[in-house]
Amino acid sequence: MVDVLSPSDVELFRGGVPQIADWLRAWRACRTPTSWHAAEAQSITDNFIHSSRKTEATGRKSLKAMVAILADRVRARKRQWVVEASSITIALDDRHDYRGMCFKCDAPCTDGGGDNLGARFGCLGVLRRGGKPLAKTLQDANDDYSLAMAVSVITAIERLSTHVHTGVPDQDFVTMFCSKVRIGIADGGSSAQKALRFLAAGVPRGRMSGMLLIMRDPAHMLRITTRDAMLAEDTFKSWWDDVFGERHALVPDIKNSGEWTEKLLICQRLVLGSKGVMGGGMSVAQRAMSFAKQRFDSCASPQRQFCCMLLPIAMMLAFVASDTRLKADTRSRACRRLVELPKHVVTAGLAASYSHEALLFVRQFDVRDHDPALTWGAKQEFADRMRCLFKEGGIFCDPGEGHGKTCLQIALEQAREAAVSYTHLRAHETKANL
Repeated sequence: MVDVLSPSDVELFRGGVPQIADWLRAWRACRTPTSWHAAEAQSITDNFIHSSRKTEATGRKSLKAMVAILADRVRARKRQWVVEASSITIALDDRHDYRGMCFKCDAPCTDGGGDNLGARFGCLGVLRRGGKPLAKTLQDANDDYSLAMAVSVITAIERLSTHVHTGVPDQDFVTMFCSKVRIGIADGGSSAQKALRFLAAGVPRGRMSGMLLIMRDPAHMLRITTRDAMLAEDTFKSWWDDVFGERHALVPDIKNSGEWTEKLLICQRLVLGSKGVMGGGMSVAQRAMSFAKQRFDSCASPQRQFCCMLLPIAMMLAFVASDTRLKADTRSRACRRLVELPKHVVTAGLAASYSHEALLFVRQFDVRDHDPALTWGAKQEFADRMRCLFKEGGIFCDPGEGHGKTCLQIALEQAREAAVSYTHLRAHETKANL
């Protein structure tokens, strides 16, 4: 796990040299985020259970020092990768309050040849977006956002070059790293692209003059492209806004209300009790409809769930519309959606089928190391399938071996079975009452 400790490493510990079990505890403490006080308390209890030895070596200060040494060993390995590489690709991605930065570099051939044929992946750094709030001034807030993003990349490289004992960045390593960068990829929009251009021009400290290509991440670009294509059509957009997008849309109301979720669960159990199965062969009641409006991946699954759960959703809407204890606008909204539901069956099935097929295509690119040689074939296969389904009408019939039923087929089956299911439910309720 850790190489032989140097004398300077040993000086960090006052309670004795850590043993293998202590290193494992430190590794777990940083892999599963917890405070140093909590990690110390867990270590003391663990030592007491095993009656191992004194507990000073697993105190919070020792744990923090062990994590610092582990991080330094990981950084040393990455620095060696950079030294051996001839070209580097960097990638940026903002997530909430943090910015993640990764790199990919070529690796020497393992058979001793002269060419670098392998590849290595590593995390360059995870920094708070915008830096520490307490250290910022009004002038910092007035700076260009893209320039601040470019500076954060150089800061991450400097931290990678910093040894745990010296605390001083190795500027020669920073210069070497920047000189080997050939490609920059950003998951964000124009601001991230502008930040990469700043780096290529050498505006912040550190000049990546060898950067030959600046591009967006293909997976993110395809997500946005496929999503916007559906929302550009008025019929699908109005349905999407009413069911997923707007305030008090149907699916977010179900997801955010424990009462509505419980009602939907009861309706699902009624359908399963009378038929044994819901749409798409679903035989278990679903508690959650996972949905996050900002992410395309989380939009495909709830659309398919919506098609499979048309009958329980209709029952829940009927129950809400007839509950006089609720507010008038809530009952009116539920009644309107219940009346409009039959007209939206085809729209919901088509939208869910399109999102499902588009997501399968996007996931071919959303991998750690996508082979560019496969892009053309994946694009042609996707275009042929979409032509077969939507242009030639294959979406109404068997979509082919290994694909199963389309969401449109599931939705239409649910609509055809609605009258039969209503009769079964009434018979089931009558039998239960008797």
